[in-house]
Amino acid sequence: MAQAASTMRIDFGAVASYVATLKLPQRLLDELTVSSDLSVELEVDEGGGKKLRVGGEEFAINAVPESGECEIARLVPQGRANAPQLQSLGAVQERLMVQQRLGGAEREKIKNRTEQAQKEAKEKHAIGLLSSSAASEPASKRVKRTVTPVPRVVPKSKPAPVPAAKPAVRRPAPRASPVDSTRSEAARAHNAPSEKEVANWCLHLLALGPRSLGDLHKAMRAAQQQQQLSGVALDTALLKQTLAQVGELKASDRYHLRPEKLQEATEGWAHYTAAQRSTLRALRAQASGAVASARASSTASSGGASASVSAEAPAARSSAVAENSGRAPPVGGEHVNGVDTGVKPARSTNGVAEPPRITSVEEYKRQKAVFNVKYKKYEQLDKELAAHTAHFEQLKSQYDRASPSKRSVLAKKIEADFSERSKEMTRQTEEYRALHVELKAIKAAVQRFVSET
Repeated sequence: MAQAASTMRIDFGAVASYVATLKLPQRLLDELTVSSDLSVELEVDEGGGKKLRVGGEEFAINAVPESGECEIARLVPQGRANAPQLQSLGAVQERLMVQQRLGGAEREKIKNRTEQAQKEAKEKHAIGLLSSSAASEPASKRVKRTVTPVPRVVPKSKPAPVPAAKPAVRRPAPRASPVDSTRSEAARAHNAPSEKEVANWCLHLLALGPRSLGDLHKAMRAAQQQQQLSGVALDTALLKQTLAQVGELKASDRYHLRPEKLQEATEGWAHYTAAQRSTLRALRAQASGAVASARASSTASSGGASASVSAEAPAARSSAVAENSGRAPPVGGEHVNGVDTGVKPARSTNGVAEPPRITSVEEYKRQKAVFNVKYKKYEQLDKELAAHTAHFEQLKSQYDRASPSKRSVLAKKIEADFSERSKEMTRQTEEYRALHVELKAIKAAVQRFVSET
C-alpha cells in the first residue's frame, strides 16, 4: 500500500495543542482530497499504553518513524480570529525513547557515557577550529601547534602469560642451641611448683580422707588454673614422691594420710572451705582423744587463753555421695524406702569398703533400696553432728566475748556439755564415717552396672 506523509493538527480538548506527523495510507489520502474532516480518537488501554486512531487506522504515539529523520514543529497562536500557524523547529536524526524507569547503576552508566560523548565532541570541534584557522593564516605567521591526541585504552586480546612458578626451596628448620634448651628447662623448673608446696597440698587434701592419684592430680590442676598453686605443669613423678612422704598407698589404689601427719594439717589453710575446716577439727579431736576438761581448767588458770572445743562435723558435705546427684534411676520400679531388704553391708578393709558385685537387675534394685535406707540415716546423722558443732561454736563465741570473771563459768559449762555429749558424738561420728564408706561403695557398684549394661 502506498504511503504518504501528511501533517495535521489534532485537538484533544485540552488547553494545549499537539502536532503528530503521521504516514497515512492511500485510502486516508484519498479521503482527505474529498473531505478534510477525519475522525481522530485517542485510546488508553489498561496497561497505560496510548494509541491514536485516525479514520479507523491505529497509530502508536511513541513509534519512531521509519525514516531516520523526524520533523519537529509547534503551533504558534495567531489570536482568536486567526487559526494558529505551524512553525518548523528543525529535524532530528535520532530520538531516545525512554519507556521504563532506570535503576541507579544504569542511570550512572548512561550519564558517564553521555559525558564522555560530549567531551569527545568538544575535542573534535576544537581540533577542527585549529586546523581551519591555521590554514587561513599566511605561511610567515603560522605557528606550529601540537594537538595531543586523547589516549584510547585498547583492551588486550589475550591475557599475559603467567610466569612459571619457581620450585620452592625448603630450608632446614633452625635447631635450638644447647644454651636455649638449658634456658627453657630452667624456666620450666622455675615455674614448676616446689616439692614443699606439693607436699603441703597433699597433706591438707589427704587430711580430709583417702584419695587416688588421679583425684589429687585433678585437684591440683584445678588449683593451678585458679592460680592457687604456682607452676604451669605438675610432674607426676614429683607427686608420687611427695605422696610417699606424707601418705601410704593402700587398697583400691588410694593414698591414706599417715596418722602422725594429721596434726600437721592446719584449720587456717587458705584453700579450705568452712565445712572442710569443721571436718578437720572433728578428725583431729577424734584422733587425739583430748578431753575438753583439761583445756577448760588450763584456760581458767591462765586467765587469758580461749576455750577451743569442737564437735564432729559432717565429713562428706563436699563429697559426691552427700550431694546425692550421682544415683542412677532404678530399672523397672520405684525406690524402696524404709524397708529391710536383707542385703548385708559392704565389707570394709582399712577404711575402704569393698564394692558389692551387681550382676542382675534384681540385685541392682536391692542395692538401690539399701542405698536409699542408709542415705536417710546418713542425712540424719549429718544434721545431728552439725547441731553439735553449732552448739559448741556458739559457746566458744560467747567465751571469747566474755569478761575474765565470766569465762570460768562458761568454761565449766563447756566442760559439762562436752562430758554429756562426748559419748553420743563419738558413736554418731563412727556410724557416720562407716555409712559414708558404704554409700560410696554402693554408688560405685551401681554406676559400674549401669555403664556395663
